[in-house]
Amino acid sequence: MNKLKNILMVCLLIAAISCKEEKHAPLSDNGAAPAPVIDAKVESALPGGAKLTYKLPDDQNILYVKAVYESPKGNFREVKSSLYSKALIIDGLGTTDEYEVKLYAVSRSEKESTPVSLKVVPLAPPVLSAFTSLDLTADFGGVLIDYKNPAAGNIIINFMTKNSLGDWTDIERYYTKTEEGKISVTGLPAGKNVYGVFISDRWNNRSDTLAMELTPLAEKKLDKSKFTEHLMGTWNPSSGSKMLPLAIGSDWSQWYQNRSDTRLSAVWDDKVPGVNYVPANQSHFGTYNTAGGAQLPGSFTFDLGVKTKLSRLVYNARIDNNTVLWSHNGMMDFEVWGTTMDKMVDQTNPSFSANGWQKLLDCKVVKPSGLPNTAGNVTNEDLALIVKGFEFRFPLNTPEVQLLRFRVLKTFNGSSDWHISELTFWGQDN
Repeated sequence: MNKLKNILMVCLLIAAISCKEEKHAPLSDNGAAPAPVIDAKVESALPGGAKLTYKLPDDQNILYVKAVYESPKGNFREVKSSLYSKALIIDGLGTTDEYEVKLYAVSRSEKESTPVSLKVVPLAPPVLSAFTSLDLTADFGGVLIDYKNPAAGNIIINFMTKNSLGDWTDIERYYTKTEEGKISVTGLPAGKNVYGVFISDRWNNRSDTLAMELTPLAEKKLDKSKFTEHLMGTWNPSSGSKMLPLAIGSDWSQWYQNRSDTRLSAVWDDKVPGVNYVPANQSHFGTYNTAGGAQLPGSFTFDLGVKTKLSRLVYNARIDNNTVLWSHNGMMDFEVWGTTMDKMVDQTNPSFSANGWQKLLDCKVVKPSGLPNTAGNVTNEDLALIVKGFEFRFPLNTPEVQLLRFRVLKTFNGSSDWHISELTFWGQDN
């Protein structure tokens, strides 16, 4: 019994010791504040900030240098730099006003030196430089936002509309750091309304608001049940000559041709593996696959079933597993051509200059991060875009067409065959 009591006493003692409050203390208890930094200066002004340089005093107790400054919103910010660096970058300034920045040398015991004050006048921050480029245009089903972001800053493009009471109502926010682009805001009602856009950033800086009265044009999603393959060109498998919806110079293996879930009709089956469809056997089912000696440039042709003035298309690439995300046979550069049945003199002639074919669009898929197209080499922005699909807008002066031909110039990985999960179109049909 005494042995059991002794064991219990030892356990209680250990528990009591381990439960003592843990206290965090500086690395050193040297009470002396370090000397201030030397030769501090503004080396260069930057968009919304500046690069500061300095020299450290001969003090072995210095741990880091910090800059303290007040943002336009009245919040004080700190930027720290290790003792191995002789420069630091301040950012997040939302105007081109003059700012006071104080530099402190900080010791290992967190003692601060007397500050060295610098005056900083930043270049125009991204929220301002991007705002001056903004333009709004009415388009089919919505509004088109044109922007330039010369500083390649991380900005937020905020799109709004006026409600019935005349108050601004948020519609969408777009995060980007690309240097220029076009944003299509769709799903807006046809008819006149007031729309606005402003630029903000992660430091809560914001521009003025550009407001315009615009009238989006009516559009509707085309009925895919009317789409059909259009046989163009020839193919010569071992079983004999066949007509296929491909131009001469392309090929399509017999296995793919004979499967409804991998032939051309898969691009309008509303099945996007990895988004809204989980194939039972093969991951690429629901995706149009070329194979067996396909060539680039290569093409395919199909009939929309109606004569229509196209407004936009959304292309979904194959994304059913990580090895194909931005890194497989998705279309990267391609052209869209169109014509009508009454202009088709020879419906088997694959020439791009015959039968009234007219180029409607040049399309280039751009990876937001700019990273190489290798497996797993994606950012969250890259992933969000490829899951959403790539939208391309037809010019307002696009003629009415019924037959479409896609001419594929380049794929994600440079291979000569290509995969397409889905194509969706909007426009005004008769």
